[in-house]
Amino acid sequence: MVTKFSKHFSLPYRSYFLNSLPRRLLTSQPKYDALQIQAMEEDKCVLVDTNDNIIGSATKKQCHSREKVSKNEMLHRAFSVLLFDEQNRLLLQKRSAHKITFPNCWTNTCCSHPLYQSSHCELTEMSKLAKHRQQQQQTNNDEWISLQYKVDGTKRAAIDRMAIELGISPGQIHSSQLHFLTRVLYKAILDEHWAEFESYVCLFVFSCQIALFTLFFSLFLMIECALDYILIARKRVNFNANPNEVSDIRYFDKVELKELMRQAKVQTDVKSQASSAQQNTYLVSPWFKILYDHFLEDWWLKLDDIIAGKVPADPRVHNFVSI
Repeated sequence: MVTKFSKHFSLPYRSYFLNSLPRRLLTSQPKYDALQIQAMEEDKCVLVDTNDNIIGSATKKQCHSREKVSKNEMLHRAFSVLLFDEQNRLLLQKRSAHKITFPNCWTNTCCSHPLYQSSHCELTEMSKLAKHRQQQQQTNNDEWISLQYKVDGTKRAAIDRMAIELGISPGQIHSSQLHFLTRVLYKAILDEHWAEFESYVCLFVFSCQIALFTLFFSLFLMIECALDYILIARKRVNFNANPNEVSDIRYFDKVELKELMRQAKVQTDVKSQASSAQQNTYLVSPWFKILYDHFLEDWWLKLDDIIAGKVPADPRVHNFVSI
């Protein structure tokens, strides 16, 4: 089931004369960091259809090319982690200036993509699941089993990524501590060249346990369109942020976060960065803005129940953009 939150809006389409233009942009402009370029070229994302079924893979560069996303070709799975401490403060990170997509933006604890590998997605189970679906004639129970495979892989991807970005060793947060809540679809734009079309997962980490959500995101101007899984946890952790990925990290209580968001500008294009610097305001990622506006207050209120496993997972995809 898909819950619609927005009317259809079209993605501005600009035809580039060569399909290789994104590669030339990456390799010819010295502003891009070498490690970030390598990740864009080598990391394989999980391509999915609007029902979150795997249909293939593509590099991060391909998934974030505005030309590709404008054709609705690059919907991919993603996740966001929301990590709380024992005081119920939310850990946010500021994306490094080295990042090619949405640099210098404050955002949730960790947000990235499961990779196209068996540990991060249901590749091993796909053939078994296809047979099971045929036998069960696509029952609701079968759909839930399929979602469980996706959730399990996304949890592992999130744990791996938190180690890379934040230096949170895998032993500090266990898959069993992550609680799945829902999925959200969104799109966001940064510039004319890059976009993202993702299936995105969000994770909340609380000082004792973690809750998993599924979110489906879509973004435009660097366009991002993601199916986003939400994972929640509450856990005190030791972290050592990777400066190539994260430039700042801090805990926010509700009042502090409200003030941050009051002052913040949502990064919708590259001009936002210059404007933000001139006005001494903050940049926030478009997907975190969606979470804050539509979900976070309710999740925060229910935090204890989420951690206690009293809040059932919502298998729907909350659609914030027509695709």
